Amino acid sequence: FLEMQCERFEKALGFAPTVYRAHFLRHYGEESERLFASCGLRIDSSLGTPDLHGYRRGTAHAVFPRSGGANLINVPMHSMDVTLRRQYGFEEMERALDGMALLIDRSKSVGGCHVFLSHPHNMEPLFWKGWEDLPIRVAELAQHRAMRFVTIGQHVEEETERRRLLFTNQIG
Repeated sequence: FLEMQCERFEKALGFAPTVYRAHFLRHYGEESERLFASCGLRIDSSLGTPDLHGYRRGTAHAVFPRSGGANLINVPMHSMDVTLRRQYGFEEMERALDGMALLIDRSKSVGGCHVFLSHPHNMEPLFWKGWEDLPIRVAELAQHRAMRFVTIGQHVEEETERRRLLFTNQIG
């Protein structure tokens, strides 16, 4: 099914997809990684859980492929709009933002990133009363902490360069 989706994407847009996130964050370890890589995907952000926000694989950094593993870079997701609302309740967006602030601060302290997913269709005020400005509030939260907003692709490029320089300095 994923192969068909990737082919349809390429036919419609004229280029192949390279970044992926499985719906409901379904990720089955190496089996998923091999499938994603076989479809030409380079970056995956499916590592996460739809039930809790926080660090996946205990890191705020991209997880690069192991030697002999699928050639896929994982960028674990840390928080998602629906998870925050479910975990904190309809009246508790401020508490959710406090929890995100803690994660953003921890990520920044180790030079990492904080991956946040917002579903635009969920920002409908009728259904998300009080939460419809969550993406804006998250952006302000990060900005006040001097964190930048970049795409997952940009983050991986920067992380790849950082790792290359680190490796070069260690052997040079």
